[in-house]
Amino acid sequence: MTRVRLAGTGVAGLVLAAAGGFGARAEGPYTIAYASFAPLNTAIFIADADGTHERMLLQGAAMDVNPAFSPDGRWIVFGSRRRGSVDLYRVRIDGTGLERLTDDDGYDDQPAVAPDGRRIAFVSSRSGDADIWVLDLRTRALRNLTAHPGGDYRPAWSPDGTSIAFTTDRDTPGARERTGARFAPLQRTQIYVMRADGSATRRVTTGTSVVGGASWSPGGRSIAIFEASPNHWQVLSRTFPSGGVVESQIVQVDVATGTRTPLTRGPGRKTEPQWLGGGRLAYLVSETEERPGQGYRPRDYWCERIRFADGRDGPAGIFTGARWSRDGARMVFQRSIEEEAPPVAPAFSRDPGFRLVRTGPFPAYSADGRRLVASNSSFRVAGLGQTPPTGQWQKPTQLYVMDANGSHRDLLFADDTTGALGATWSPDGRRVAFGVGLNQPRPGFYGPASIVTVAADGSDRRTVAGGM
Repeated sequence: MTRVRLAGTGVAGLVLAAAGGFGARAEGPYTIAYASFAPLNTAIFIADADGTHERMLLQGAAMDVNPAFSPDGRWIVFGSRRRGSVDLYRVRIDGTGLERLTDDDGYDDQPAVAPDGRRIAFVSSRSGDADIWVLDLRTRALRNLTAHPGGDYRPAWSPDGTSIAFTTDRDTPGARERTGARFAPLQRTQIYVMRADGSATRRVTTGTSVVGGASWSPGGRSIAIFEASPNHWQVLSRTFPSGGVVESQIVQVDVATGTRTPLTRGPGRKTEPQWLGGGRLAYLVSETEERPGQGYRPRDYWCERIRFADGRDGPAGIFTGARWSRDGARMVFQRSIEEEAPPVAPAFSRDPGFRLVRTGPFPAYSADGRRLVASNSSFRVAGLGQTPPTGQWQKPTQLYVMDANGSHRDLLFADDTTGALGATWSPDGRRVAFGVGLNQPRPGFYGPASIVTVAADGSDRRTVAGGM
């Protein structure tokens, strides 16, 4: 058995631990445990345009995300892990007639239905890169429109169906950038426009800001986007508290000339613009500090309400991925529906030689692969014997030990004033070592830390380095 620790990039993986399969021969198959910042599960909801009469669209959600109406308002297309990999599905607005539209081990998501209702543009990783593909709903023929090594995302059809705008990081190093002391590289994106057949691709936006979420104006002459500095976007795109107010703006860009016109100003999150009927422009907004007690839930992207470009407020609430029907009568959106993770949850794997399970942060298998130790992942304020400055957060964590399948879970370490992370087993499986102290410190505020070992049943605690 070989155990591996790997720092994740982005919001997906945090730390991995690998073990031989339960009782399997040494050369495999293997089980890999990992932690994730992503929501545990999300479902799609539909409501009237003012947020009333909200209901879950479908039962049995499995990371149902990025819903979009068909032009006639009768169908909703979305991405889901209902059968393992992320594929496209569609369902009637009353929740009947669920149909799987794609079937590939790659990532198929972020659908946008063409104005004629016959084609769907979407993002897929089936080529090995994140590209914009188009699906013909009648023939089920597929075509890669971008075929570029950069990442291409969030396709949006022009009102006449002749062009597609999309977000891309093709002009920046992206994940290849040297990060230095940062947790992850700064993402920088621009908006491109191409013809519906993938030809005549050209860049529309300029500058070094992060931009995205293109929505075409009713006349097709401009697009609305969000815009933020790379530093602010790195916080905007997180699902955990930033400790302060960040800023993004909604901007209108002329497609022919690239001329930009700011539509909003001031601090706070402003994302996901969409032009509605009658020329109204809606977007999601949050203007308060992202802290528990102000409506924040750690597994939701932050959102306080919907607002319109004319300054009017729409309904309040969490409306991630909000989209409106063409007639403006209904809205559809996604929201987290699970708050407590099971100790071990099966996850989709593209390789049958590797079984994936999602656990708490920093999982570690014992040498024989029969036992697993991992942290929990609940956010709270901690004291460490003193009150952290305003906006300074720590993540007190508890360690649990369990059988490799998540059963017989026992508390190994808990302390309300500090956290524990990075556990590792002794070769004989009798003891566990881990770090104790302030984890995820905010800049300028650090606490004491030490290395501790305990017996596998939680007894005989010893501090072997440092000191609290």
